[in-house]
Amino acid sequence: MGFQKEANESIHLAYEVVNLSPQAARHLGMEDAEEKKAYAMSGRSGTGVKAKDFILRVKQKVIEKADHPLEDSVASALASAAIRYYLLKFTLESQIVFDFDEALKTTGDTGVYLEYAHARACSILRKAKSRRSISHGKGSAFPNN
Repeated sequence: MGFQKEANESIHLAYEVVNLSPQAARHLGMEDAEEKKAYAMSGRSGTGVKAKDFILRVKQKVIEKADHPLEDSVASALASAAIRYYLLKFTLESQIVFDFDEALKTTGDTGVYLEYAHARACSILRKAKSRRSISHGKGSAFPNN
């Protein structure tokens, strides 16, 4: 097709299909489906979710779960972190079953929690820097920095 250079520099990365948990399937409108461990996404059967739509749905869930109003950019970053980090937990050979609640947990090993930890660390560093500028001289917690 005329993309020889790109083909030579590309690697096929095989992975299992991304499926939906029963809860995620119900959230996406598959209420009449029988109770299974996972629901395969399929464009032919109408159970597929485009990445853009999927990100928007996760973003909406982030906004719903927040205990205060979020800026659009913050909600987008949290949705992206939740999806990316959740999918990184799986190996290339394991079946991926996406679950909104698991991906959006605010504690433990999740993208949302990592974003929170990053924000807290930045806040601590910002406060430490302002204290350092106030307490110049001897006794500073950060001499020579």
